[in-house]
Amino acid sequence: MEPTTTRHRVRAGLAAFAVVLGFVLSQIVAGGIVIVIAHAFGVKVDLTDIDTASAIALICVQLLQFAIGLAVATRISDRRSVGLDSTRAERRAGMRALTPVAALIVLLPLVLALGGGDSLIDPALGASEIAALSILAFIIALNEELWFRGLVVSQLGGRSWPMGAILISAVFFGLPHVGGDSSSWLNAAGVTLAVGIPFAAVRIVTRSLFALVLVHGLIDLWAFLHTGAIQTSGSPTLGEVIGSLLFPSALALGYVAWTRRRIHSDAGSDAGA
Repeated sequence: MEPTTTRHRVRAGLAAFAVVLGFVLSQIVAGGIVIVIAHAFGVKVDLTDIDTASAIALICVQLLQFAIGLAVATRISDRRSVGLDSTRAERRAGMRALTPVAALIVLLPLVLALGGGDSLIDPALGASEIAALSILAFIIALNEELWFRGLVVSQLGGRSWPMGAILISAVFFGLPHVGGDSSSWLNAAGVTLAVGIPFAAVRIVTRSLFALVLVHGLIDLWAFLHTGAIQTSGSPTLGEVIGSLLFPSALALGYVAWTRRRIHSDAGSDAGA
C-alpha cells in the first residue's frame, strides 16, 4: 500500500482503524473463551485482578489474541511487512534507537525509586505472582506490538506515509489505555507520547519489532511489579502530569524529527545509487 494521495490515505486510515477494531474484538473473544474454560474447571478469575490465577488467565488471553493477530497478518500481509522477520542489523539498530525511551520510562523511575528508598517490587506480591506478572509483561508486549506497530503501521503505509503512520498508530495505541479514572487519561496521553510515537518511528526506520517487544516488556514489567497492579488509578499530581506529558512530548518530537531525517537520508542514498 502506498498512501501518496488523499484517497489512498483515507483508505489506509480506515484499514488501520479496522485492525484496531479487530484488536478490541479479538481481545473480547479471547477473554470470553478463557473465562468460560476457567469456569468449566471451577476456577474463578477476574481479568482486572493481580492474583496468580488472573495473571495466568491474562497470559492465555494474550497468547490467543496474538495467534489471531498472526493469522490476520498472514492473511493480509507477510512477516517481513509487519516487522516479524528482520535482520540482525535491524534488530541492533532498533535497540540503539530505543535507548532514550528505556532511559526515560524504565531506568529513570528505577533510579528515583532506589534514591527515595521505595520498594522496587510491591511487598504484597508473592513469588508466584511475580513470576506470572513477569511472563505476562512480555506476552502483552509481543501481542500489542504485533497489532499496533506491526499490522496498524503496515496498513498505514509505513515509509510511504511516515508521519501519518506514526501519529495515527500512536493515537490508536493510546485509546485502549483510557478508562473511567482520571489517571487512566493521563496514562493514555503519556503512553501515546512516550511509547506510541517513538515505537512507531523506530518500527518504520528499522523495520523490526524485536526491540519494541523487549523494551515494551521491560516497561510493563516495571509497572506491574512496582505498583502491584495492571491498571492505573487515582488522581494525578502536578508532578505526574509534568512527567507524563512534558518530557514525553519532547521525546516524541525528537523521534519525529529523527524519522524525517533518516527517511530523507535513505531516500537520498537510494537516489544516488
